[in-house]
Amino acid sequence: PVIACPADMAAVAQDSAGGATVNFDVPASDNCPGVSVVCNPPSGSLFPLGTTVVNCVATDAAGNTASCSFSITVAPPPSTLNAKVTGGGSISVTGGTATFGMVEMTKKDGVPKGHVTFHDHALGKELKSTVITSLVIDGAKATIFGKGTINGVGEFDFMIVVEDLGEPGSGVDKFLIEISDGYNAGGTVLAGGNIQIH
Repeated sequence: PVIACPADMAAVAQDSAGGATVNFDVPASDNCPGVSVVCNPPSGSLFPLGTTVVNCVATDAAGNTASCSFSITVAPPPSTLNAKVTGGGSISVTGGTATFGMVEMTKKDGVPKGHVTFHDHALGKELKSTVITSLVIDGAKATIFGKGTINGVGEFDFMIVVEDLGEPGSGVDKFLIEISDGYNAGGTVLAGGNIQIH
């Protein structure tokens, strides 16, 4: 068989706490019908931050094989210049309430700065950011990527999506959080508080 891997993907933007879901096509041909292609990791997988090598093998009906490989590099998306998001409040979560507070900003250099705290009181789970890696503003919506600790230990990637939909923010603005340990909450209106995209 003849197999053709795509070129290395060097600038895939993170789209979740765990990295980015990436789809790709690896065509293969053969003189005999029935050639199959298996890639590891397969297309449609969640690729973590950093560089992952994808190895693909084509096998024809006679058992002949051909292989190729390429790399996928996932990184936080470029930040919006001269942006600022502030907010604090509470959301309803399974078993009770979670509270949050945040200040994030970028200047002309596009380097994001700030901090986030999030506390799910029902689970006793508290995220504190150690670094903000990206702040992207799209109209009334802001997406924040970063790394932080949970209950003071570890290093976890997180993604927060907030919407500033009017004043006062309680019952109007929205807050969502995903953490790379599999935790996610929100996506609904605030139970209390306010979010402002400046």
